[in-house]
Amino acid sequence: AAVSKQAGVTIDMRRFRANIVMKTSIPAFQEDEMAEIKIGEHAVFRNLKICSRCKVPRLSPEDGTEDKDGQPTKALQDLN
Repeated sequence: AAVSKQAGVTIDMRRFRANIVMKTSIPAFQEDEMAEIKIGEHAVFRNLKICSRCKVPRLSPEDGTEDKDGQPTKALQDLN
């Protein structure tokens, strides 16, 4: 939601190839500051480094065309 708001258009979640999608009450991108993310009692994910942004989110999941205005990469850079 934060990326769509920053971009001024709806950004399809399929663009991000997410491994884990969290629905929480914490602010957008707060997970970037967390050393660990725990799910239940046994699953612990360590946040080692922030990954660089690749071209994939700029590609339409419908037809593979690239977004000409650089979204959502531009919105992500503005938010971070």
